[in-house]
Amino acid sequence: MNNPSEVNMAPDTVIGFASAIEPVNMTSKVIVKCNKDFVSLDEDVEVIEVKNGMCNDDVFDEWSMDEYVRLRELIVGDECFQFVKDLRIVGLNALEKVEIGKQCFYKASGGVFEMRECEKLKSVKIGDGSFVSVMSVVFESECFGEVVME
Repeated sequence: MNNPSEVNMAPDTVIGFASAIEPVNMTSKVIVKCNKDFVSLDEDVEVIEVKNGMCNDDVFDEWSMDEYVRLRELIVGDECFQFVKDLRIVGLNALEKVEIGKQCFYKASGGVFEMRECEKLKSVKIGDGSFVSVMSVVFESECFGEVVME
C-alpha cells in the first residue's frame, strides 16, 4: 500500500500530489453596486454586471470597451449610464451575451451605439427607452443568434 491510488477511497476523493494539482479556472466577475466599483474593471474581466441605477453622474460620459478582451457577458441593469454618449462594443471576440436594461444610455444626444466584430456573440437584449437619443445604431455580425429590442 505504498501507492496512494491503492488507498480504499472513492476515486473522486483521492487527494493527489501538490505537483499534480491544476489551477482552478476562476471567472473574473465584477459586480458594479456603486460608482467606485466601476474603476475596478480591467482587461481580465470576463463578466460585468451593473446593478440598477448605477453610473448616472454626468462624469460618466464615455465608456471604452476595447480593453475588455476576455469579456464574455455584459449585463447592465435598468437606468444606468444615462449620460454616456457613445458605446462601441467592437472586436470583443469572447463576448457571448449582452443585456442592457430599460432607460440606459439615453440622456446624451447625438451619440453612437455600435456592436460589431464580436464573433461569439449569441444574444443581445436591450430594454425599452435605451439609446433613444443616439444618432446611429450599428449591429454588424455574420451570425447573431438573437437580438431582442423590448
